[in-house]
Order: sequence, then C-alpha cells, then structure tokens
Amino acid sequence: MQVCKVVVLDMQPITPAVGGGRQRLLGLYHNLGDNIEAVYVGTYDWPGELARDHRPTPNLREICIPLSDAHHRAAQDTARRMDGRGMIDIEFPDQVALSPEYLSVARREMQDADVVVFSHPWCFPPLANDLKPEQLVVYDAHNVESVLRVSLHDDLPQAAPLLQSVVATEAALLARSQLVYCCSGEEVVLFQKIYDVAPGKLRVAPNGTFTRRFRHDLIALRAKALEALSADERGRKRVIFMGSQYGPNAEAGRFIVDVVAPRTPQATFVLVGGVGEPLLASGSLPANVVCTGIVDDERKWELLLSSDIAINPMFSGAGTNVKMFDFLAAGLPVLTTPVGARGIADESTAKGEIAVQSKEQFVSALASLLKEGVTDERRHTCLALVERRFSWETISKGLGDALRYHAAERVTAKPAVLMLSTWGVACGIAEHAQYFAEALREAGAEVVIFGNSLLGHEPTGVMPELRFPVTRGWHWDNRTWRSSQVDLVAFNAAMAAVKPVLVVLQHHTGFMGVGDYAQIAAEARKRGVPVVIECHDAAHLQPGEAALLAEAGATVVVHSQREAERLGNKANVVVCLHPVRTGAFSSQRPVTAEQGTDAPFVLGGFGFFRDYKGIDITLDAVKLLRRKYPNLTYRGWHAIYPGEEQSDYVRECLAFTRREKLDGAVTLDTSFADIEEVIDGLSRCDLVVLPYAPSNEGASGAANIALAAGAPLVISDSKIFSSLRHVAAVVEPRSAKAFADAIDGLLMDGPKRHDLTTRARTWAESNDYVAMARKFLEHSTLAGEQQPVVAKIRRAS
Repeated sequence: MQVCKVVVLDMQPITPAVGGGRQRLLGLYHNLGDNIEAVYVGTYDWPGELARDHRPTPNLREICIPLSDAHHRAAQDTARRMDGRGMIDIEFPDQVALSPEYLSVARREMQDADVVVFSHPWCFPPLANDLKPEQLVVYDAHNVESVLRVSLHDDLPQAAPLLQSVVATEAALLARSQLVYCCSGEEVVLFQKIYDVAPGKLRVAPNGTFTRRFRHDLIALRAKALEALSADERGRKRVIFMGSQYGPNAEAGRFIVDVVAPRTPQATFVLVGGVGEPLLASGSLPANVVCTGIVDDERKWELLLSSDIAINPMFSGAGTNVKMFDFLAAGLPVLTTPVGARGIADESTAKGEIAVQSKEQFVSALASLLKEGVTDERRHTCLALVERRFSWETISKGLGDALRYHAAERVTAKPAVLMLSTWGVACGIAEHAQYFAEALREAGAEVVIFGNSLLGHEPTGVMPELRFPVTRGWHWDNRTWRSSQVDLVAFNAAMAAVKPVLVVLQHHTGFMGVGDYAQIAAEARKRGVPVVIECHDAAHLQPGEAALLAEAGATVVVHSQREAERLGNKANVVVCLHPVRTGAFSSQRPVTAEQGTDAPFVLGGFGFFRDYKGIDITLDAVKLLRRKYPNLTYRGWHAIYPGEEQSDYVRECLAFTRREKLDGAVTLDTSFADIEEVIDGLSRCDLVVLPYAPSNEGASGAANIALAAGAPLVISDSKIFSSLRHVAAVVEPRSAKAFADAIDGLLMDGPKRHDLTTRARTWAESNDYVAMARKFLEHSTLAGEQQPVVAKIRRAS
C-alpha cells in the first residue's frame, strides 16, 4: 500500500503533552496507521527554546522551529496594548513573517504532502497559497475560535480588530477545507449556524485519553498508588481536579477553594497543574486543599490512581474538557457541571460514571458520592466508557483510515444520499445504518446522516461520527415512546445543503408514526428526490399505511415476502432481504474430525439482554449439555440497554448462572462491544444459538451478525428467521431441552456442522450490504419515475 503523507501545522509543541491542545495533538496523530507518515510542524509561543526534530511515537515525527526574537517582541507589544493579555496565537497570521525559518520548514514538508491539516486556524493565512489543488485540506478545530475568543476578550474595546481577524481567518479556512473535524456535535452545530458550513464537510473527532495502559490491571495499579500514600492520607477520601491556569480552569479552582472544600471537610482536595499555583501563592488555602503545581505524566497518573472521585466544576469555556477522559480512565467517577460535561454527556450517565449537577447542587451531590463510596465494578465501568467512546488508540486509527480514504477519493464527484436513522446510540437499527452507510460509500455514494438528537441517549462509540457527517434533527423518545418527532425545518435545511439524489428513511414504529414518515417523504419529493423507506418492523405496518406512504411518493422496502404479501403486494412495496456483513470468515473456528465429548466446544450468542432473545433458554441448555460435555462453554455478547441493568430478566439470568455454578463456563459481555470484536468472537464458536421468542418482524440483525462471522446457526421457529430456515438448524419446541438435544446432535456430527457453515457463508456472500446499496442507488437514477423505479428494484432483488 502506498504511503500517505499527512502534515499537521500548528504554533505549539506537542511534547510534553500538557494542556488540552497538546494532548489532542498527540492523541489524534500518534498512530494514524502503518502506511501513513505523520509529520507535525510546530513552534513555541515563548522564547528561549531550541529547534527540535524527533519522534514522540514510532508513527509521528514532531518538528518544532523557535520563533524569532523579533516575533516575540511584536507579540509582547501586542500584549501591552491588550492590558497584558497574550494574543500571540491570534496575531500569528500577521506576525509569522518575522519567523521565516518556521515558514520555510512548513512549506518544505507541505511540498509532497497528500493531506495538510491545520490544527487551529492560525497557520492557514500565511500558507494558503502553498497548498496544491490535489492536496486534501483539513481543519482540526479544537474550538469554534470565533466564539471562544469573543468570550475571552470581548470586554477589551481595543481587541475588536483582532477578534474580527479571528472570524475572517476561521471563515477562510472553513471555506478552503474539504474536511472539518470538531471536538463534539455542539461545535458542528455552531459551525453550521455561524458560518453556514456544508454538513458534508463536518465530522466529529472527539478528545480522548490513552486507555490501554489500564485495561488489565486498573485495580492493582490503584492499590499500588494508594500504598505510596501516608496512613493519614489513606484514611481520608481524596477528590481530584486538574487544569492549567486557563481562565475557565482558574474559575473552577477558585470555586473549589472558596465553596466546595470548606463545606466538605471530610475530604482532601488535590488540585493538579498550573491552576493551583496562584491559589497557593495567595496563602489562603483551606487546610484540606493540596496544590501540586505542574507535574510530569507519571506523577499525574499516580495522583489520579490514588484518588477516590474527580470533580470538574466548569462554568465557562468552549470545547470538551480533556481532563474528563483522564479521570474516567483512572477509574474515577466524575462529578461535573453541564459545561464540564459538554460534548461528553448531556445528563448523568446510567451507570454512574458521570454525574452532572448544577452549581447550586454541586456540594450536596459530592457529599452523597463520598458517602456511598465507589466499587471496583464501578471503576471498571468508568474505564470502559472511555475505552468505548474516547480512546486515543481507536480515534487515531479511525482518523488515519478516514484521511487516507478522502485523500484518495476527493477528486471523484459522488452522488449524495441523505439517510434518516438513529445514529451512534444503543439501537440495532443504528448499527445497521452504519453498515449500510459504509456499503453505500463502497457502492459509489457519499452519505450524510440525518440523525436523532443525543438528548437522553448515551453514545455507544466514536466511529460513526468520525467516519460520516451527521446533522441531528429529530427526537427519538425511547423512554415513553410518545414524543418522538422530526424537525421538518432542519430536514429541509439538510436537503438544501446536501442536495441528495436519494433519501433513505430507516423506519420503526418506535421511531415515529407513519404520518411523520409520509410528511418527510413528501418534503423530499417536492424537490424531485426519490425516497426509500426501509421497514424494520413491517409486521406493525398496515396496508392502508403503506398506501399513505405511496401517496407521499415513497418506496417501501420490507425484509420478507411474507411481509409484502400481508401489505397486499402493493406497487410501492419491494422485498429486499436483510443484508449481511461479510469478510470475517478468515478467523472462523475449524470443524474438526474429532468429536469427543471432552472437546472444548464453544457456543456463542448475540443480541440485546432482553427476555424475547431467549438467553435464559440458552443458559439452561448449557447446564444440560455440560452433563455430557464437561468442557463446553458459552460466550454471549448481550448488551444491556442503559437503565435496564437491574431488570428482573437480567437479574434472573445472572442468578441462574451463579446458582447452577456456571460462572466458569459462561461469559456474558453486557457492554456495547465493538461489532468487529463480536464478529471475530462469534467466528471462533462451534455454533451460534438464537432461541428467539415468536415474532412477526421481517429479519433478525443478530442472526445476520452470526452469518457475517460464518458461524453455523441454531435458531428457533420464530417467523423472524423465515428467510434463514434453509441455512440454519431450526429447533422446536422453544425449550431448553429441545435446544440441548439439537445442539448435542450437531456437536456429534462434524459433517453436518460443516454443511451448515458452508450454507451460511454462501447465503451471506450473496446477500451482503454492498449488493443492497447498489439496489438502492439504482433507485436514484430515475427520480420522479416511481413505477419504473419500483420495477427496476424488483428485478435487481
């Protein structure tokens, strides 16, 4: 694979990675990929440093060129005019001509770059004319600079011209960039509102932390850090806060010293970083506050690991707070404010990793947290949250893949598809939509997601918004199921900005009513854009409702012939079997000739931890099977919806496992595991068991994940599996004994298992997502000719 050169430009060093900006630089670019050469060109915003050219990581080269003395004198003159406030970054576009060596090195590295990333906008104006038409230009937006700088300096009348230059600089870079990476969805919205940036440019590359250091020994490392404390220190609860002397951090530090610590005498407050230095110098610290000053990375983690709880009482500032991720990675629940949680959580998380409270309730909430204590399980849950959503290891690799793709594809004009779906949240359809978006891209389209608001939903991972542009304009109420609605103004704005050739609406009766879908389809058809509605529970769709959607100009895709017949085989109803992800067969567990009862057979399962999935039947069958197969084990990936951790069904299943002494034989992963890991795990199973309850739904996404793994399936007689009966072992009645007997027969019959595996793989390869994407894209070529389009889709499917 050809090496892709990515040059990143900014006006600060990366290492040492202290402060949010430098931590983002190191995290994002430390390992973009083995075939990506990442070169960073930066400088120092203070005098006295030497030039640097080194590799902070094997895949990242950092070059820092000091600014000239004349440059620093000019910056100091500006600071004097601005009442002592440093403006060296804002004036960098005009003053960098005084540092010609920096410009020379930046231009040298840009010369053969495939991708040029401007981290902050300050380097763009002096280097804009050095960009080549074939280079991919990217803006890595640490903040919406116009908003941040106005909030910091709008009180200075003499700063007005500089603030106007910030807006002009940021606007110019936004216009020139092909991609804009923001820290959170809030910044995406602001860029659209303030600068009218096209949605297709905008992505989210969140801030994060390095998580792998704690993956296997978090509790042991915490115990070691606690041992280093004195007996008196270990006898008191420790509450930690970190920050630089940046204004919003200083405001938080003062709140801790003046309000929180005096009213919480039972705890010791540890303030790490520059935030504590002016507080310490004031000489008026409460006895229960310790200020460490700036510490190195090793000491920082020692202090984090020896703490009980973290607090982040931020009341101003922009962007996301990187310190939040370090707190969570160290296993610390975090009490924060809405500003401190921005871009991370809109409200307190279900498992207690993040508690969001107002300024007025902050002290009482902290007292409650200290009183209840923190279990080891909760600490692991904190780490799991950042591993899933904010791991630099995952984010950097994903960013590298995205930059390589867009660098290679940017010269090709592609038709746009606008897809309404749940996105990046705990929902099987959101997962399906992500696979389908990838397939549409592979089939030759660019995809923009019209996603649900995240209010009330905890995001499940980083990749959906890193890889695809998302504009959020509808509300999904998955609590009361009564207040879901779409913002038609936002939808029409997205239509105008994206100019799609096709609109795809993912449908479920739990999302919105048919009337809402008809309204959306009618709005798209006003613009001459064809609409396809993919129904995931057509069993609840009535023939009259299908007719209503037809009147609105929509084609309705269902996943089984049975569903089409029930809807009367109307002209606008098309059958397209639920697609399957493929390509994971290489790690498949081989079917061996040896079939002894002592063999370490592995059964697998997948699907949300809900009663209709039949997890209790599987566990009971495992108990029965282990009488004959003592080494048989079960590995199930059964994510628990937020808020359902203590449901009766979950508690009963876990209690059964303990009561029957199956702990060593049964592994249940209840997190929202990365789907690639799930597919890899299922591919290593001898059989995948899905004893679903009766259902009239058209298809099972969980079964298709098993098929993607190339694993032989054992399924119930539920209608949801009707399209898979010829490639799976069907069991009836739906009981533990019947499943145990069927599994026993297959475990003792290697050729039959091999036949099931072959049939499953063949079916999966002929019904993959790319094939479905091509069928949908064919629909877009005949916009406005409804009947011929339907006929064409029928012929294709």
